[in-house]
Amino acid sequence: MDVNTFRGRVVVYGAEVVNKVENSETARAKLYAEKLTVRNFGFWDYMLNGKMSIGKLELDRPKLIYYVSGEGDTDIQGVTQGNSIPPKISVDQFIVDNALVVIRDAITDSTLLETRGLKANFGNVIVDKTTMMRKRPLSYSGFDLSLDSLFFRLGPYENLKTASVAINKDQAKVERLRIYTKYSKNELLKKIQVERDYFDLTVDALTLQSIDFGYREDFTFFFKSPKTIFDKPVLKLYRNKLVPDDNTVKKLYGNMLRNLGFDLALNSVSLNNATIEYSEKVHLENPPGTIRFSNLHADISNLGNTYQVGEKTNLEIEAVFMKSTPIKANWYFDVNSANDNFVFKAEVGKLLAQDMNTFSGPNLKVLFEGELIKTYFTIDGNAHRSNVELRTKYEDFKVDLLEKEGKRKNKLLSAMVNLVIKHNSDKTADGFREGFKKDIERDPTKSVFNFLWLNAKEGLLDAMTVVAKK
Repeated sequence: MDVNTFRGRVVVYGAEVVNKVENSETARAKLYAEKLTVRNFGFWDYMLNGKMSIGKLELDRPKLIYYVSGEGDTDIQGVTQGNSIPPKISVDQFIVDNALVVIRDAITDSTLLETRGLKANFGNVIVDKTTMMRKRPLSYSGFDLSLDSLFFRLGPYENLKTASVAINKDQAKVERLRIYTKYSKNELLKKIQVERDYFDLTVDALTLQSIDFGYREDFTFFFKSPKTIFDKPVLKLYRNKLVPDDNTVKKLYGNMLRNLGFDLALNSVSLNNATIEYSEKVHLENPPGTIRFSNLHADISNLGNTYQVGEKTNLEIEAVFMKSTPIKANWYFDVNSANDNFVFKAEVGKLLAQDMNTFSGPNLKVLFEGELIKTYFTIDGNAHRSNVELRTKYEDFKVDLLEKEGKRKNKLLSAMVNLVIKHNSDKTADGFREGFKKDIERDPTKSVFNFLWLNAKEGLLDAMTVVAKK
């Protein structure tokens, strides 16, 4: 330890601090720093007034390990109550260089969070009795923070990883974000009792501009950004339908946002060149069926729960469905609507019916022939029921039902089904047939996408059959 009172400088080498659980020898936190440097320390102010004023505080290669037991011992107020801190600590500049931060489960010693190569620079840091009463126990005028990698355990099944992260007052940028199921498909199957998706989400880069966050009236956490950009997100989902259904109620997105638990305001969100691939295994003897959206671009406005009544969350989406079918969709809802009213409109371009066979064959044991030239539909619904209006133009549409094993065509059933199908739509003046269906009841144990598909199916059935069938 080197002390220079004239210059107000203190240098401590190999500093280690251990914070223990009350009335125990068990460590709650351990902090080690190769070097701690205090510059321009106000010795006289500290001795005469009990105030700590520091020009610059530097931590070189610190390592912080924090243990979480889940028993409430993370509350910092238990450490800072009473007169354990000076009336005021002020630091003009606080610098952390190349830190390792690890949060571990105190029972299993498993890693909950880990950051490597963390660097931070905070300006005008103040800690006093007033700030210590807040959820964020210090104030600062600005900051820059970066790290080389981040690992975070999201729960018993999923993890989050990133490459570099950089955050300042102007923007936050995350490189190579990944959220994924930490088990293989077969391992996950052994650990679950009801359906749970196996998924892998990767994002080349996530950028949030002009971020602002904190606590309103020291109680409600808020986060906002005027512009958020996801570059090349790829989402791969797999669902094994041989596992019992998860019959819990699935909330619509408006409900989820409304009850988020903190204030969120993302004014504009863009997804650039996204890909979504969904695979579903329905029959043991067949491989999973797959549907795919590629070259997906989406612009989302007012994503959050702080907007006024009437300011709708709006999604404008363009993508390629399956091999080459263009699709456009507009989806909007008011997060303040207690009944979760929404409108979903879609325009689907030329779709070769057989392109759906990679999904419908193994899963539904149904094969399609023909061509859907153009389809429009509008769904007007809420959390309980909906109405659909659909217009479609198509040619030579046929359905082949397969035998139980899914290999051969069931000629008798296929012939019966095709008797009630209008194979072409060109009998009408503009070449379109129309379908309508009212009061389509939602199954609240299914996702919102199941609800959208149910509406599209009912609209197509009404448009394409001689007598609409359930």
